[in-house]
Amino acid sequence: RQLLQKRPAVPIVLTDEKLSDGGWLTILGEVRRNRLDAETIVCSRLGDAGLWVRALAHGAYDLLVEPSETQEVRRIREGAASQGVLRVQAVAS
Repeated sequence: RQLLQKRPAVPIVLTDEKLSDGGWLTILGEVRRNRLDAETIVCSRLGDAGLWVRALAHGAYDLLVEPSETQEVRRIREGAASQGVLRVQAVAS
């Protein structure tokens, strides 16, 4: 959370569902508040459909259930990165 307040130029933010100083909603708020052009991926140990729906409704790119297969992590990461590139290109147009 403190790192996000420094407005780093990162395309993707990975956050755990639960953190010692808040949770994924706090991180999504920091991304928005600091106007970061980053897609946020929420990581959880539970494949909870309710959490997935809430995360997407609040602006997360996706939910990654842990432990994850390498291919699944790569697929979600690449999708999030390309989404961020498309958004930056649209703003520049």
